[in-house]
Amino acid sequence: MGQDTIISVFNTNDSDKPSIFYLAQGYDSAWIALQIPENQWHFKQYKLLTHLRYNGWANSWAVPAGRHQILIVYWPQLLSFAGFGLLGLTGAIFILTGLFKYLRKHKA
Repeated sequence: MGQDTIISVFNTNDSDKPSIFYLAQGYDSAWIALQIPENQWHFKQYKLLTHLRYNGWANSWAVPAGRHQILIVYWPQLLSFAGFGLLGLTGAIFILTGLFKYLRKHKA
């Protein structure tokens, strides 16, 4: 999974001991991982996992015992998508405003 991947979901095995989940990607503090109780996608139940450096270079997170889904997000990518969305919205507003003014001016 490269930094072009914005969101990924992984399932953990049912474990009675805490474990380490690692991502073979150069360490970057912008990666975040959220623990989601299995099949319970309610935001209140998300838990931010502790971000660690694995083997000196990779991203990893401490995962508590149990069966979970892990949601991994590279949040700067989310911000760039939001910026592109805002840019598109601004462009649409300018086009519609210009069209509205043109139609009002050339109303027969």
